[in-house]
Amino acid sequence: MKKHIFSFLALILMAQIVWAATVTSPSDIPAYYANVDGKSGKDLWSAISSTANKGFKTLGYDGLWTAYKITDTYPTDPSNPEYNASRAGKIWDMYGDCNFTYNSDKCGSYRDVCDCYNREHSIPKSWFGGTTSGIGCDIFHLVPTDGKINGVRSNYEFGEVNGGTDWNGNKYGSAASWATNKKTIASAANESVKGSGNVFEPLDKYKGDFARGYMGTIVKWQLSNMTTGNNFFSGKYNAANFFGLTKKAVVLLMKWHREDPVSQKEIDRNNGIQKTQGNRNPFIDYPYLAEYIWGEHAGETVNLAQLMPSTDADFEQGKSDGWRGGEPDQEEQAIFTPQVNINAHKVLIDGQLFIIIDDHMFNVMGQQVK
Repeated sequence: MKKHIFSFLALILMAQIVWAATVTSPSDIPAYYANVDGKSGKDLWSAISSTANKGFKTLGYDGLWTAYKITDTYPTDPSNPEYNASRAGKIWDMYGDCNFTYNSDKCGSYRDVCDCYNREHSIPKSWFGGTTSGIGCDIFHLVPTDGKINGVRSNYEFGEVNGGTDWNGNKYGSAASWATNKKTIASAANESVKGSGNVFEPLDKYKGDFARGYMGTIVKWQLSNMTTGNNFFSGKYNAANFFGLTKKAVVLLMKWHREDPVSQKEIDRNNGIQKTQGNRNPFIDYPYLAEYIWGEHAGETVNLAQLMPSTDADFEQGKSDGWRGGEPDQEEQAIFTPQVNINAHKVLIDGQLFIIIDDHMFNVMGQQVK
């Protein structure tokens, strides 16, 4: 019971901290997202958008090459779960799974798969006017990919392919139907949605990455002109228009988001994005937030204490959906609105927030540290 008291107190106190503009350690995450707590619907969308813009500074299109050294290379630390000795320090290609060296393998021209890598607009730039500034150089959705397969993808929509041609595990061909395993704002559970024309289907292990890249990009930019040449974006950011997506896009992206949960690769990339571009992707930090915008809890109020950040010690990379769960019972509800005065104050130690109650010290998650 005390744990609930202290966790709640920590959330109340950290919600008042306006200086938390950056995340320097996992313990900073709840304070960084305090403004989404207690929000729903359009207010929640606006709060997530504000958070996705915190600290943003444009890298420019050419700046992406430099950023990729931090955001999109295989880890060199053997203790990292994604470590691969044969690929340590190589560019992480999200289409061909090729072995690219940072400087020497930039495209240029290419003839075959694994000749070179380039900067892929996973949201094709023709869909928002062809610019390589603003959204056109936002690293949330620009990733290094094999040049040849990027050319095959062209500006076709993402989707699931009915047969099609294989490109190192990616597929290109006529669209199949797809359905989510749970309810979305656009579709009941298992309701089939039909794709149209030819589509490009990335590797299974990156489908969730691309879905969350799309989510983070549109919540940040909210461009009304993201409808040119595609049937994926609505260009309108309210519940009636599925917060920027079309019906088939909601069903597809939520399917991929659920089936391919946040991995250590994405966590590392998100941290790298903050180091380079300055901001973070909310749907990587708190994956379950997507359920309150497009999923089974659409329209409901977020209780941040029930959501688990991907940086939490209990979060299982590649498995957890980000739901901490636990509805408070009647007795706990009373504690969540305390009527007593508690002698507490907050302190910063080496950039981390702690709450001191009497002679005891707690971190922002309510865990006693002293």
